[in-house]
Amino acid sequence: MTRWVAVFAIALSVSSSPLHAQSTIFTVTVSSAGIRQSPSNTSPIVGYMNKGQILDVRRELGSWVEVAWPTTSKGVAYISLSMGSIRQSASPSPRPMTIAEYVASNSGLKPPAATTGALAPAAAACSCVQSPVGIAPATRTSSAAAPMQTATTYVVPKHSVGVGGLIGGATRSVGATGRAWSRRRIGVQLEIASDARATAAAERLTSQQVASSVLFAPPSWVGDFVWLRPYAGGGATFYRSTLKSATLAVGQTTTDHALGVQVFGGGEVTFASVPRFALSADIGYHKWPVALASFEPRRLGVKVSGHWYVR
Repeated sequence: MTRWVAVFAIALSVSSSPLHAQSTIFTVTVSSAGIRQSPSNTSPIVGYMNKGQILDVRRELGSWVEVAWPTTSKGVAYISLSMGSIRQSASPSPRPMTIAEYVASNSGLKPPAATTGALAPAAAACSCVQSPVGIAPATRTSSAAAPMQTATTYVVPKHSVGVGGLIGGATRSVGATGRAWSRRRIGVQLEIASDARATAAAERLTSQQVASSVLFAPPSWVGDFVWLRPYAGGGATFYRSTLKSATLAVGQTTTDHALGVQVFGGGEVTFASVPRFALSADIGYHKWPVALASFEPRRLGVKVSGHWYVR
């Protein structure tokens, strides 16, 4: 078990990904799209965009998109992904974006000198129109008007499919986990884990668990540097255990199989500095028949897992 924990810790420490500058735009495809102050359908509307108009994407956040919006205090607003489409626009080759550039782009400060020159021509080429709530980006008519945020646009990965490791749970296990999300905030999860326990009576139990679950995620909470996605789920767990005891003959073991259920709830956190990695923690209730009474598993357990999203 110690070896598994060490491998998992090393993997988390060396797995890092720099922020990248990408030229990404959002094209409105509905007749009129409301731009909201935060990524929620109950958030106040700060403006509207008509069909065909284009917005510069700052971040993609599941079913919401953070876009540049000069009239808000932070210079950004949010639009539902269902109101348009995202694509990459013609731009210079992307380069790594420093944390200082990302902080500047979200705080309204002047970006570092290395990016000021890249932003100036784009700003001069961008045309704007007056709207009831202030100035909003106008529809681009040529490829010469590149997005204003070309050098500092930060896009959160889609977080569709992730793989990683876990520790904890009702049996204090260590193992591997995989998670996949759809755009409708429905996900699936597969976990394979093992653990070993012993008693003072010279009994030793090793067990393996395979758990499959269905997940549902309510609307996420999104900040400048943190993305929190709460979730709840449940499913079936196949449990296989092997008991070795001093009271049994040499080489003789007792094996038990059980099929149980689990329900759990928790949250998945992603940080801007490592956008492809998500750290999760949840608490769950487990129920399964028990044949080996001296090793009855706990009903409640806290589990921590990490997923590296490959797409």
